[in-house]
Formats: sequence, structure tokens, C-alpha cells
Amino acid sequence: MKLTADKIAFAALTIALMFRAVPTNASKAAGGLRLSRPVETPDFVQLSWTGGTAEATYTIFRSADGGETWTPLVTGLSGASGTWFFNGFTLDRDYQYRIIAE
Repeated sequence: MKLTADKIAFAALTIALMFRAVPTNASKAAGGLRLSRPVETPDFVQLSWTGGTAEATYTIFRSADGGETWTPLVTGLSGASGTWFFNGFTLDRDYQYRIIAE
């Protein structure tokens, strides 16, 4: 992919959410990407974001060790916005999510 000025801004963009198994509400904005606060239930978390360009692709990562290691959960998501659902949480464990746009 050829990087243009707008894509370079997205390539450097990282957004992180941190919460326990019963997540805290959070909303972060950086650049042109806005991440909506998670929708919470005991069984899953819904992450939604808007912004960016239709040409951008997104990768969602999760860390359960305070950000020491990151596991890619979903790669190659495309479009200017998206929604994804996650489950499989352990009670009283901290989780961090980050979405990287490329």
C-alpha cells in the first residue's frame, strides 16, 4: 500500500481501552478516528469506531498482562467504521484493547 499523508496519520494511530471483566466505560478520540465506549454485558464487549477512510484497514489487539504483550484478535477489517464483539473474559482481570489503522 502506498502511504499518503492521510494514511500516514492512520498508520501511527493507536487507541487503547482498558477495563476489567466488567468493563469501565471509555471513549477515546485521536486523529480522525473515534472509538465509541464499549457496550457491556456480563458475556461480551462491543467495540465500535468511526472515522478514517474507506481505504484504511484495522487490526484489533488485546492484552491481558498490562500491555506487555498484545495478541491480534482481528486483522484486515476495512471501511471507515466498524463494530466487533469480544467474549471469553476472566473475572477480575484487566484487559486492554487497541485498534491500529493502516
